[in-house]
Amino acid sequence: MDPVNKDIYFTIARDFDKVWKISLENETIETYIGFDEYTIAHMPIDGFTLSELENSNLDNFKTYEQSKSNNTVYIITIVTGVLVLTAVIAIISIKKRKKSNTSTH
Repeated sequence: MDPVNKDIYFTIARDFDKVWKISLENETIETYIGFDEYTIAHMPIDGFTLSELENSNLDNFKTYEQSKSNNTVYIITIVTGVLVLTAVIAIISIKKRKKSNTSTH
């Protein structure tokens, strides 16, 4: 439990490889750690059942966000950063070459 952020972390049937997170402030539930898909959903007004969570059946939940996994998001972010950095370095290098070619002629 994180009382500062008003979050509750829990597992089902002592399966510590899969951790769920409930945000009391945002009224959401998410597959926090150990799931094939990362999902954040608004908690239904009527609540939810343990069997829905055990089967990762979030059909009755209004999806807030869904993605394949946290690792995929991190990899895409890193690759994008590297590509942007490479492009910036290439642009700076080209500008320096043009500048040095014009100043020597």
